[in-house]
Amino acid sequence: MESIKFKWWHLATIAISTVIGLSYAGLKPTWWDEMHYVDPGMHFALQGRMFSTTWVTNSPHELWASGNPGLPLLFAGWFKIFGFGFVQSRALFFFLYFSGVIVFFFWIRNKFNPTAWALALGISGSLILPSLSEPIINLRLEVFAYPLFTLFLYYTWTDKENIFLNWIAPVLLGLLTIFFGLHFTLYFVLAAGVAILLKRNRVSFIKAFALGAGIVLGIIILWAFYKSYGMWDTFIASRASHFGKQLPWCPTGLKKLTLLKDWWVFMTLAVMGFLGNLRQNRSQWLPWVLAIKAFFAIPYVISVLGIYYRPYIWMVTLPMILCFYYSENSLKGWYLKISIILISFSLIDSGLYKIRHSRESYKIKQHQDRVLEMVHERFPEGTSIIANSNFYYDLTSHRFTVYPNMDPDAGTMLGYKQDYFFPKNLRDQVKCIIITTEEMKKYPTIFTIASGWTQLGKFSGPSKEDATNEINIFVRN
Repeated sequence: MESIKFKWWHLATIAISTVIGLSYAGLKPTWWDEMHYVDPGMHFALQGRMFSTTWVTNSPHELWASGNPGLPLLFAGWFKIFGFGFVQSRALFFFLYFSGVIVFFFWIRNKFNPTAWALALGISGSLILPSLSEPIINLRLEVFAYPLFTLFLYYTWTDKENIFLNWIAPVLLGLLTIFFGLHFTLYFVLAAGVAILLKRNRVSFIKAFALGAGIVLGIIILWAFYKSYGMWDTFIASRASHFGKQLPWCPTGLKKLTLLKDWWVFMTLAVMGFLGNLRQNRSQWLPWVLAIKAFFAIPYVISVLGIYYRPYIWMVTLPMILCFYYSENSLKGWYLKISIILISFSLIDSGLYKIRHSRESYKIKQHQDRVLEMVHERFPEGTSIIANSNFYYDLTSHRFTVYPNMDPDAGTMLGYKQDYFFPKNLRDQVKCIIITTEEMKKYPTIFTIASGWTQLGKFSGPSKEDATNEINIFVRN
């Protein structure tokens, strides 16, 4: 295998993409899902008990059991070592994501021996292109998508046979999917089914069986852990609350196939690669079947069995990237020129978008600092506050108890007891509400948790055109 010789412009492209991607992800305001997965780990690290005040499916009086425990437990260990805060939390997300990207492209390098330009643009795309960098943009469980996908490829796409490839690796993948996200479980079960249909040999059945064994073992361990605390029913109810439901933010119809605007780039590259592949009469069909399955089947299968929305776009784009690298050496002449132009244009467009929004995020952060200054002057540490997710890190770092802005009885929408999410004996302890004007319209019942609210301050958005970030502070004695 020839060594890849990067030119200075290859390295410059990767470096610039890294700076833009990190700046965008690092300055991005905190949103719901990030807060949800950080909060249980934070409490476990700082208070020795894994509970959360941010989940509508879990009482803060009980062990957190509203999701797969892998990521919160990682955060707990991370915070024990490095302390808790915005920087420490984002650093773990970045570490997990970049580690996965490096492992994925290392496998690509060894398997396909791509040209320097293809590898440089692929790495840059994983940091900038929305369809590839979605895991680091949303700061969710999907930071594990790259390493888990690579592990599946490593033991599936090989002619070697040994106990690690046939048994240990599939069992490990099954275990990891249970602890890091059930959508991973479903995805790799479907992928294993495709591998069986393509190869139809004894080894493929063994690997699929081992994957299933790992999943079953993971379920048993998870059941034993949650059952010992009396929280298994809570876990099942929380996971089942979205089962087969069409939630407002989920795409419908053909929109499932076009979640992000750069989807057409990947589709075009896959088609050109397929045509170039036919010209050379190459007979390896695994990547093409995976891509077809991913693009046309995954969005609908996942949405029938659970939820399919923007963070899951990796399920489609990673198989398409696989197709591109498999056929990259077949791209000649105009095929090659069009591919480079497509990827370069998409990188520039996405990069400019991220630069613009990084500046806006910085302005929003400065705007929020003014709000927090007033809150810190008024209330001592330990005060219970209802706040927008953007304020989560600052408030929790100063020992405030934070509840999210939403209907206090939101749990009833999911079939829980009326005060399960926000127990009535805790509601009277809330002394402050930080809420945007838009959220006040969305959650009009939020002020019913207690009486005697008065408005302490109102802060306009960072720009005159930005009314959605107009922040109100309400207090009570």
